[in-house]
Amino acid sequence: MAETSIYLDEDLKADLDEIAHERSSPGNRVSRSAIIQEAAQEYVDRHRSEEDLGEGDSPGEATAQN
Repeated sequence: MAETSIYLDEDLKADLDEIAHERSSPGNRVSRSAIIQEAAQEYVDRHRSEEDLGEGDSPGEATAQN
């Protein structure tokens, strides 16, 4: 896994920490990074799915209809 750095505003960081805390349990800590990785993967998967359905076209671009 490659390391990357991102900048987050304090409110977003706090929200991510809250989600991570809610998902954690004794002996099973969930990190902020894990939440960010999950969100990024879901975004990429959704984007790819939309492209497969033809929904990834640019706004205003005509789509062929039969």
